[in-house]
Amino acid sequence: MSTPTVPGEAKPGDDFLYEYGLHELKQMSDDYDALDEKTGVVLGLALVSIAEILGFLLLAAAEHNRLNTPHPIVITCFFYAGLLMTVAAVVTGLLELWPRNYAAGPTLEDLRPLADREPKLIKAAVVRELDDACDDNDDINTTKMHLAVATAGLVGGSLICYAIAAAYLFAAIINP
Repeated sequence: MSTPTVPGEAKPGDDFLYEYGLHELKQMSDDYDALDEKTGVVLGLALVSIAEILGFLLLAAAEHNRLNTPHPIVITCFFYAGLLMTVAAVVTGLLELWPRNYAAGPTLEDLRPLADREPKLIKAAVVRELDDACDDNDDINTTKMHLAVATAGLVGGSLICYAIAAAYLFAAIINP
């Protein structure tokens, strides 16, 4: 981060803006962490669901000689559609979890050249840097949110496809 420039004068609202900027950065950081946690849960659900579906398919394969599936192409299509959506969900989920540079405002090192200035002027410079950091972080959080929504949608779609394929297989097992 570059050294903040010192404005010509401090403004009466700089104290409030400073406190608010710190609060906003904290809130954005919490949002960032919450998106990661939610995506992790959704990806975990996807992996557990895949394991369960594959287990069921292995059991169904063992019964293959006795299966009478009236529409095997439907089962195959739903299975592969679910598989493609699951792979896409894992990719979007990993992209969402990918580390990004999160702005936190100026560092002590950035502010050191301003040490001989009046504290109110330094605070005014920090307020501007906090504003820039919040703008940068908002873009990051928006991207993460879109990826998290895509991940959840893809996992939901894959679960629906797997459920339909499993229902067809189950019907073939109980109605030989």
